[in-house]
Amino acid sequence: MDTTLENSLRARSLGYFANLPDYLISLLISYLDLEDVIRLSATSKLMRVFCSEEPLWMFLALKYQGQEAKYLSNWKQTALKNYRTAVLKEFTNLGPTHQAYFQDVDWSEGLPSSRIFIPRLVSDIAISYASKQVLPVPGFFSDFLYRRHYRCHAQICGYVTEVPSIIPCIEAGSLTPAEFLKKYDFLCCPVVLQGLTRFWPSFDWSLENLSREFPTQKFRATKPGIGGQTFMTLPDYMDYMHRQNDEEPLYIFDAQFGSKVPALLEEYRVPQIFHEDYFACLGTENRPPYRWLVIGPSRSGASWHVDPCLTSAWNTLLNGRKRWVLYPPDVTPPGVRVRGVLWQAKSRLGGPVEEEGEMKEGEIEEGDEMEDGFSTSFESPTSLQWLFEIYPMLPPDQRPLEFIQEPGETVFVPGGWWHMVLNLEDSVAVTQNFVSSANAERVVSYLAGGGAPYFSSCADSKHEASKVRRALGRGGDGGINEEVGGE
Repeated sequence: MDTTLENSLRARSLGYFANLPDYLISLLISYLDLEDVIRLSATSKLMRVFCSEEPLWMFLALKYQGQEAKYLSNWKQTALKNYRTAVLKEFTNLGPTHQAYFQDVDWSEGLPSSRIFIPRLVSDIAISYASKQVLPVPGFFSDFLYRRHYRCHAQICGYVTEVPSIIPCIEAGSLTPAEFLKKYDFLCCPVVLQGLTRFWPSFDWSLENLSREFPTQKFRATKPGIGGQTFMTLPDYMDYMHRQNDEEPLYIFDAQFGSKVPALLEEYRVPQIFHEDYFACLGTENRPPYRWLVIGPSRSGASWHVDPCLTSAWNTLLNGRKRWVLYPPDVTPPGVRVRGVLWQAKSRLGGPVEEEGEMKEGEIEEGDEMEDGFSTSFESPTSLQWLFEIYPMLPPDQRPLEFIQEPGETVFVPGGWWHMVLNLEDSVAVTQNFVSSANAERVVSYLAGGGAPYFSSCADSKHEASKVRRALGRGGDGGINEEVGGE
């Protein structure tokens, strides 16, 4: 491609923005409101390209959606529809004095024309122009936009690792709680467990069955990173799953599924080897969210993270396949930048605290809310960014531990371990975080340090830690009373 021609096109079409890398232009646009994005898209051909990216419109759609989201043909159409609805609702709710200013407007025909000056409002003409398909611009190429477009449309159903897994995979049907604690939990060793779901009533929780049995119940669907959340019925979510082309699809991650649908909770089972859970002593009112129904399409999942408060977790896959990638607590995943609370947690686990490293352009996604209130303290690439662009460049001694989880298998992730999960197929799973005698002291120390976002709404995190210590029967020798158990 003629770089002189491309540079000339950028300069004419982007002005001073032409000097910025494409990822930074996209980042700046993401801070605009929908009205400003529509206006900016009308300024030039290239701005129209940058203002038409689906990840941007996904964020805007969730911003203007109501209590229930319905996905249309794409996120731009969904966002514009949500915006129209929100504006009409706002003006419908105006008092008689304010409504008098708009008494000549026929609201049934949509938004008012631009002849009526209403601050921040854009006309139907502008919305109609923004909704039109964007045509290619001859002479323009963006590696950043191309890579993101590729990740949004990548078919990963056959994308599996050829590296043999060194994570143990065992038949756990006859494994006792004491054996599990000794061989895996106390050693902080991840393991794949088979045979725990053999008699589970919930093993037939396919998305089709759940959608048919509970068609009107709304479940919480989240966008990883900074994208927010919404609520969708399962039939609407199935429709979205089969039509979307998102790099990070909406992910049903609902901690309230038991209270919303008691019938599901009746079929929910905690494997016997995980029954020791000291967080249960906090009671239902004080205990943070701890169990989730997890549903997502191919490409969905969770980018690099450490589970809240250094709790351990188990994850049972009912349908689909998942790719797991893990690093031990003292190894920060390449491409992930850690800061603040998790640095302290990492130090407590015995790992070194390195300086923040340089990050490659466009590889960072700001961490935000995860798992119902856990505020992350790190920056991470998306799962597909990491697997496509960072993973292939790693030397053998820096490769992670990895494996494929099959239906019916349960994964145990010890507290403090970094992990990333990518759904290779449409998947349904249940997961639960817990505190056992193996990690109780570590979790309590984390809470006592005042760096526990789980309890950010409490006046004093140390007060919560002291409650846990008392409930665990912590003696003067610093040990845990073995007679105290959990549910």
